[in-house]
This record gives sequence, structure tokens and C-alpha cells, in this order.
Amino acid sequence: MVAALYLALSLLAGFSLVQGLWPAVTVLTRLAGAFAVGLVVTGWVAFAAAWAAHGLGAGDATYKGVWVATIVNAGIVVLGRAGLRRSAVAVSRGDLVGVAVALALAGWIMHARLSGSPLSVSLNTWGDTSLHVGIARSFSEGANFPPELPIFSGESIRYHFGFDFYAGSLERAGLPIGWAFNLPGALAFAAVMVLLVEYARHLWRSTAVGVIAAVLFATNSSLAFLRYLDAEGSVGSALSPSTIWNHVGYDGKGPYNGDQISIFMTLNPYLTQTHLMVALVVVLFVGLVVLSSLRGPGRAEWVAPAGRADEAAPSSLPMPLERPALIGLGVLLGSAFWLNGIVVLVMLTFCAVLFYLYGGRARATARPVLAVAAVAVPLFALGADRNNDLLRYAGFLGVLAAVTLATPLRRSLPFLLAAGLIALPQLVWLNGGIGTGGSVSFHTGYLVENFNAADPRSWWDFGKYWWLNLGLMLPLLVLAALRSRKADRKLLAGVMSIFVVGNLVAFGRELGGHNHKVFNLWEILANLLAAYALVRLLTWVWAELPVVRRTVDPFAARVLAGATALIAAVLLLASGVLDYMTLKNDPRYQVFGDRVAAIDWIRDSTDPNAVFLTAYGEVYTTPTLAGRRVYLGGFQPWTAIMGYDNVPREQRIAAFYAAPDQAQACEQLEGTGVDYIEVGYPELNSGAFEANLELFPGGFQTAYSDGVYTYYDARRSCAGVG
Repeated sequence: MVAALYLALSLLAGFSLVQGLWPAVTVLTRLAGAFAVGLVVTGWVAFAAAWAAHGLGAGDATYKGVWVATIVNAGIVVLGRAGLRRSAVAVSRGDLVGVAVALALAGWIMHARLSGSPLSVSLNTWGDTSLHVGIARSFSEGANFPPELPIFSGESIRYHFGFDFYAGSLERAGLPIGWAFNLPGALAFAAVMVLLVEYARHLWRSTAVGVIAAVLFATNSSLAFLRYLDAEGSVGSALSPSTIWNHVGYDGKGPYNGDQISIFMTLNPYLTQTHLMVALVVVLFVGLVVLSSLRGPGRAEWVAPAGRADEAAPSSLPMPLERPALIGLGVLLGSAFWLNGIVVLVMLTFCAVLFYLYGGRARATARPVLAVAAVAVPLFALGADRNNDLLRYAGFLGVLAAVTLATPLRRSLPFLLAAGLIALPQLVWLNGGIGTGGSVSFHTGYLVENFNAADPRSWWDFGKYWWLNLGLMLPLLVLAALRSRKADRKLLAGVMSIFVVGNLVAFGRELGGHNHKVFNLWEILANLLAAYALVRLLTWVWAELPVVRRTVDPFAARVLAGATALIAAVLLLASGVLDYMTLKNDPRYQVFGDRVAAIDWIRDSTDPNAVFLTAYGEVYTTPTLAGRRVYLGGFQPWTAIMGYDNVPREQRIAAFYAAPDQAQACEQLEGTGVDYIEVGYPELNSGAFEANLELFPGGFQTAYSDGVYTYYDARRSCAGVG
């Protein structure tokens, strides 16, 4: 099977590249990195080859791209075959069991969201599935080169489509479309969990901290369970096993229903956005390698000398990277922009802060950095007060530039420059070009309503918002700040820089739908520090409390530690358990349903470049599910959020379907590039416009009809009309 060969060589090539560039990483880090590097390299090679093949007039360009990528990956594997030895993948039995558990959980999650024959999707992932399947199929079944958004034909794509192309290439190689999304999705979800364990092992030599952080990633520490308790009316009913087992619906559904507890803190973003999970694997791998080069492995059992509690562990020697390794790491990060540009930009910022904090120049450069900050911060505040983005850009970029220039440039510049140079063209391209103005702006306070930094009440609302969304994780994070060593506080400062950026910068036109990615990444990293604080607290109560307080019996201390662990587990995991019940019990809907016959005809009988006219505002648009483009379709806010001008197209579509006669209808098609016209229940029963039911069939030439959908040949129908 071509798909199996394509995927296997992608992983092996990724493994070879990781072995060659970053040989010092641990085995589990190497395996997660193999997935990340292999996917990025394979995706870009296949895409470039497919686009080139299409440009040369070849048909089935994506399939040709698959084979080119397969051959390139085979070459990489041959060149790096010396590193493909058994010892390079040898893991302990415990690690093997842990990875198996992570893969099993990830596989179940992916299967629960999208699976079955016929293919069906869970309710809470229903909408986004249409968009991503449409983009993937525009490559596997269509000829979307140069890439356009399938629901807005004729203009360059303004969406990070890299993973959707990869999924499309997997389908074209032979995987069913559900597997094309679920298999990489499961590998990515498990890889994130594995990387969190490796972060904890590197930082504190603690598997327990890593496992707790991985569990927190896979669940939800928010206080959404309080909504559940309130809805059930009584504690007895709420705690009933049958009630919990049959629970349906996320308990925190903000911001779209007015709730302060956000749905973005649940599993939902990872279920609806496979590309986000894949991008997180890439950036977390990059972050771990950078951190390892700046801060060596810690020793959890080491105790600082009296009076020097901030002293780093003596084994904390960094593992500096050679320039090729730094450049390779930067190229990897920059190349992942088309997977999800937001997390790439945020990780780039995080790494710059790490270079500053751990680079050994923080104290020497403190005065100039503070001097710049003394000017830049008031400048930013002035810009916020006057709603002047120019001043805010100057202030924000001033601080970022000062921090970057204060890093050891010989170490930081190769990485930062390589990442920036690779990411910048993608940033311009996927925002529609320089002339569009981009999608980055400033907004203070994220989703806290009417936040005003000068109003103390806003800060109360800010604290309340994050308490509701983080739950016990928030005080654990505070505990980490108070009780951690100096090296850990540096890491915390770096992690909190992500939080600050997310509360100042809006990375899209729809704040909740875009900036949640910043906080998903922040929460993943912050969970590491929260888990560390929890383990230190429990260890102190268990072993040190009887020593510090001799009146405390050791057995009583252990009972207290056990009770504390149980309470913490309930508070941290309750909302997450309910989320899993929601996923298990979510109603399911067929992806293709009564469209199958029409999809088959479109795929087999129309040109891969064909454009269709359909009603707008329909989440599931039949031609896009068949790999074709439509003039305007999909969920109505999607294209507007991406920066497309919907209104003229909406007006033209409404005018076409409401036209009094064929001549006036055909007049509306001029300059649209439309090849086929869809007439079905979405068009005849649209809530957005009132169709002329007498217009069809009239003189329109029928190309296909199955009793549900009818398609008319636009060019034949309008030839000579007018």
C-alpha cells in the first residue's frame, strides 16, 4: 500500500534527520521528533513537487508529489542508515507501556470524533470537519494549485493548510479520509504527552511530574464541573455513576454563549483542529531541544546548600548546539508555519526569552533592557489608551528587540534568523499578501469583557476569568513561582511571556477562535510547572513535614499527603472526566450522507479545477467534499474571519438564484469562473435569500440530477443567452 510506505518512510526520514542534527536528545524525544520532522519535510516536498507537476501540465499532481516525497525520504533514510540501529530506539518496559497507553487513549479520542462506515463525526467537531475535509480533498480529488480556499474560489488561500494538504496526500496515497486525519492526529496527541514527560525528566529528573503534566494536557482543570453540579440540582444526582456516564455537552461553552469558562480549555480544540496538535508537537520538540541547549538536566534529589536556595543543581550543565543544529532547528520551526502560524510565532518569542534568561547575559544587559522597557512599556500603554496600533507595535517590538539583542547572538541568531526567514514569506502568503494589512492587531485582556488596565475592577474580572478556566492549576502555578529554584523561575518567566503575549496581541480577526492557540500552548507548558509544584507539595507533606514539625506523626503526614493528592486529583480532573463523557456520548452525523451520489459524479465527471455556484452559509458544501471549489460556501463567518470580502459574492449569489429569468441569472455569472450551478435544498430553502423556484430547469442544461441535487452546466446554459 502506497500510503503505508509513504508514512513509514516519512517517520524513518524524520528519525534519521533528528539523529543527524540533534543526536543528544533522549530516545522518546527522538521518536516524537521523528514524527514532527518527518511530517514537515514530507509535507513540503510532496507539496512542492505536486505544484511543480501541475505547473508542467501533469494530471494527478498530488499523487506524483507523494512519490517524489517517498523517494526523497528513502534517500534520507539511506544516507542516515548508520543511525538506524536498535539502540537508538531502545526504551524501558515502563516507557513502552506509557507510550502504548498514550497511543491507545489518543486512538480512542480520534475514533470517537471521526469514524465509522459510512463516515460519521461527533456533534462538537461537526462544523470544522467540513472545512478541513474540503481542503484536504481539494488536493486528493482536485487540482488546487496554486492553492485557493475551496469555499472561496479565485483568490490565494489565507489559511494554514499544511496539515490538510498532508492529510489529502495520505488519502491520495490510499488511506480513507477518516484515517488520513485520525492516524496523524493520534500520533500527534500521544507525542505531546510523551514530550511533556521528557520535559519533566530533563528539568527535574521526574517521571511523575511529566505524567501528571501529560494527564493535565489530556483533561481539563477548569471549574466547569461546578456548572455540572449546578445543572444537576443535587450532589447525589451529580455523583451518580449513571449520570456521569451518560453526561452530554461541554459544561463550559464560552465565549460564544456568554459563559466565562471557555470551550477552548477542553479537548475540543484538539478534536476540531488536528493541525493544531501536529504543530504543537513540532514547537514543543523545538522548545525542548532549545531548552536542553541552554539548561542541562536537573537533579530532583539535589538539595541546595544552606543559605543558597537559589543555586542551580551541579549537574545542570547545558548541551550547546553547533551552528548547523541551531540552523536546522530554526528551519524546522519556520517550516511549520503553514501548519499553524500562531503557535510558531509564539514559540519563536518563547525561545528568544529563553535565550535571554539562560544565555548568561541577563545581568550584564539588565540596564539597557530596562531602559528600553522604560520607554517601550509607557509607549505601548499610550497606544492602548489612544487605540493607536502604531504606538503599540513600537512598544511591543521594542521590548522584543531589546530582549533578542541581549541574548548571546552567536547562539541565538542562527536559530532565530533561520526560523524568521522561513516563516516570513509564509506569513505574507497566508495573509493574502502585503496589501491586505494582515490579521495581527492588539487587544488587552483576551476574553475578559471590557478589560481596562487602569480600572482595578477589570483586574478582578481578569483574575476571576483565569481562576474559572484554570482551577487548581492557578494556585499551583503561584506555588511554583514561590517555591521553585532560580533556574525554574527563569523557565516560569519564559512560560509567562507566552501568557503576556496572548493577553496583548490578537493573532486573528476572531479573538476567541485564534488566540486560544496561544493559551493552549501556554497551558501545556504551565502544566509542567503546576505538576512540579504539586509533586513538591506532596513530597514535602509526606516526608519533610514530620521533620519540620516534630509534633506531626509520620503516619498522619502520609495520610494528609494522600488526602491532599486525592482532593487535588478531583479538582484537577473532574471537568476533564466530564469532557470525555461528552465525547463518548456526543450525537453523531454522517459526513457525506445523501451527498454520496452527487460527490461521486462530481469527482468522476468534472474537471479537477471546476468551480461550482452554491448557496452560501451552508457548513457542508457538496462540491468541496468532492474536492472542487465553490464561488462562496461554508459556514458564513469562516471566510470573513480569514480576511475575504464576502459581501459582493453573497449579493451576486442571491441575485442569481432570485433572478426573474435565465438571461439575468447568466449575467450574474459573468467573471465568476463558475462551471456548474448547484440546485438542491440548500439553494431552494436558503434562509439568506429567496430563490425563484420557477427559474430551474428552464433553459439551463442539466449535467447531473439524482433527486436530491441537480447540477447545471453554466457555460452551456449561458452560451448565447442575453
